[in-house]
Amino acid sequence: MKIASKYFRALLVSLSDITDIVSARIYEEVLPKGYTLPAVTYWLNGGGWTGPGLQERGVTVRCWAAQRGDAHDLFEATRGELLDADEEDGFKQHTATVGGVSSPVLVWQDGSEIVLTDSDTEEHVVQAEYRVAMEL
Repeated sequence: MKIASKYFRALLVSLSDITDIVSARIYEEVLPKGYTLPAVTYWLNGGGWTGPGLQERGVTVRCWAAQRGDAHDLFEATRGELLDADEEDGFKQHTATVGGVSSPVLVWQDGSEIVLTDSDTEEHVVQAEYRVAMEL
């Protein structure tokens, strides 16, 4: 799963509508100590091998910001980059590169978004579930 996670992060950092907002603040699983917002966290879950060299996983993406509207704007930018709004099925083909090795990555949404407020920090997050398939 670590290889798939590296490719998904590489995909996120290659998408300018996301990095224009968060720069390099894209983290696996949790926000680091002393983090700055806005930021994106993601983690891969579920799924497994679906064929020779093909891996399918669920991925949770959280878009964090100090203000609710900013979290939603980051979510919209992220969803807009990951999915193809012009296609009825929403699937979008990407390419991610890690260590000079490129892999096709197919992304589609797996459910609707959830808007949350962290009760400790009062920061806002929009969470969405996606599915990814990649050749590894």
